[in-house]
Amino acid sequence: MSAFDLAATSSYERAKSVAINEAGGVEVTRGVTKRRGLSVDSQIPIYDFGATAIRGAQEAYLGGC
Repeated sequence: MSAFDLAATSSYERAKSVAINEAGGVEVTRGVTKRRGLSVDSQIPIYDFGATAIRGAQEAYLGGC
């Protein structure tokens, strides 16, 4: 397992709208959106060896001595 993952991303979106104008004609509007980039993911391991739980149990048992 690596600490970093690197990936390429690409997105392509197309939009089309149709409207009728006042003269009775049809107007078509088209749009295209292209997105490209990189994605970086990192994982931070968290180690819990139970020291906090042990300390809490000791304080509860011993009364905070």
